Amino acid sequence: LVAMLADTELSVAALPLVAIGESGSRLAGPVAEVADELALHELFEQRAAHTGGSVALLQGERTMSYAQLDRRSTALAGRLIELGVGREDRVALTGQRSIELVVGMLATLKAGAAFVPLDPQYPAERLAWMLSDAAPKVLLKSADQATPWAETRPQMTVLELSAADAVDESAKSTVTLPTVRADALAYMIYTSGSSGTPKGVLVEHRNAVNLVRAMASIFELTPADRVLHQSSISFDPSIWELFVPLACGASVALAPSGAQSDPARILTAIEQSDASVVSFVPAFLQALLDHREMRLLKTVRIVVSGGESLPPRRVHDLRRRWPQARILNLYGPTECTVVSTWYDATRLPVNAASVPIGQPLAAVTAEVLDSVGQPVPPGVVGELYVSGVAVARGYWQRPELTLEHFS
Repeated sequence: LVAMLADTELSVAALPLVAIGESGSRLAGPVAEVADELALHELFEQRAAHTGGSVALLQGERTMSYAQLDRRSTALAGRLIELGVGREDRVALTGQRSIELVVGMLATLKAGAAFVPLDPQYPAERLAWMLSDAAPKVLLKSADQATPWAETRPQMTVLELSAADAVDESAKSTVTLPTVRADALAYMIYTSGSSGTPKGVLVEHRNAVNLVRAMASIFELTPADRVLHQSSISFDPSIWELFVPLACGASVALAPSGAQSDPARILTAIEQSDASVVSFVPAFLQALLDHREMRLLKTVRIVVSGGESLPPRRVHDLRRRWPQARILNLYGPTECTVVSTWYDATRLPVNAASVPIGQPLAAVTAEVLDSVGQPVPPGVVGELYVSGVAVARGYWQRPELTLEHFS
């Protein structure tokens, strides 16, 4: 499959597309020797089997180990299966960032279904529309989260995620989980809708597993790392912020809800959790750098930027403030499973006019083509096409649009 990205909601035209490769307009990431047939949650389960006592999640003073997360998500998966949830079904999740929300995501995957994250900060009308469009069989919600917009789908079962704490964890041994194939749907996440009606992007397990494998290699994560989870659950970088560390035995530090728009709260969250990997859009990164309480946080070893074009001056400012940190610029639309290309900007030349989007992830090919689909020579502007295992299945219930963008 190939996704044509010129008309996506990201500003592709503003990016240095011609800088993607020095040998021409086509660049391919390394190809795995053996096809990966694992499901996304199985990456976590493998790690939990070896490091069950390690901390998987931190939320303020609360923690949950890998073993506890595995047991609780399995028990909740059993409850979902009892409710008739299965392959290709959708389970919506909403609520403030929490340990329970992560339990719900893993439980949905273990039940063989796909989760649909709905940020409760979105307008009620938008949430009601997405819920109606996704047609989930179950809605998992935080106990303290009001969901009046869910009344538009009365046939849907609503479960409070706090109930996961009361689930008998011993039920794990009696729950029979389905076998989940690599081509099964893992999650559906909606585009922002800034260029029209939001579109549900269908991401399969193999798409997400390739992302996790590739980014774990780029980050060189170890069990000693703590990754800050601060993105909105409806913003697809939240996927790697959660599943990459959980596949590596690292810890996920859950930032307080709403902190992603508050530099002071983010700095405090980094400091209190000893986070070593953090991710911000360039605009917020600038707000962070300009904040009067900006300080040297020695635990940070990787700063990730994505979602917008990254100005060179921001890279240089960051290098002065956090000299120990490696700076990575990521590019990719939702249609290509969060990240398509990456660039290590740590040694960006002082006189650089732009920050490149770099090289493709593993098993991904990026090409700059002209209007008739032919490769353009180096230095010539064209449209970016991405192919390989990163390309998602398509759009939910939008066959004509899928045919237009995925071919």
